[in-house]
Amino acid sequence: MNDVLMLPAPPALLQLPAPAPADLIDEIAQLIIELASRLAEALAPVIDAIRKIMSRVWDTVVRLLIPKKWWYLYKHAKKRRTRKKYFNKILQRLHEILEKDDYG
Repeated sequence: MNDVLMLPAPPALLQLPAPAPADLIDEIAQLIIELASRLAEALAPVIDAIRKIMSRVWDTVVRLLIPKKWWYLYKHAKKRRTRKKYFNKILQRLHEILEKDDYG
């Protein structure tokens, strides 16, 4: 038995803490939900402003690079299928332009 390495017992300081009560966990969850809600409310105007700017940038870039007919049909066609068709054509054209080395 002398060949076996005997480890000492762990000290009392390394004992695991008692589990948190369910009430404390529920309170923490409510605080996290409230924090997320307030953060979303605070950032809503910023996100809305960024969305509007990006929409204008998209409209300007697309109007400069694609035929007017495609733009008109993408924006004003009655059927969703037609709008989707021209949206996909616009994206395909933009991908082709960006893949070129000279961007022109």
